[in-house]
Amino acid sequence: MQTILILLGVWILINVLFVVIMITPRRPGLAPVRIEQNGYTYEE
Repeated sequence: MQTILILLGVWILINVLFVVIMITPRRPGLAPVRIEQNGYTYEE
């Protein structure tokens, strides 16, 4: 019984992480955009 609960917990955690990783790049103004802007400012 414990193994089933552990497997379900791990599966849910993986699904949550996957959803978070898929959703975050679609939001504007996140770290990757800021890093690109900083890169351009340093190049100039």
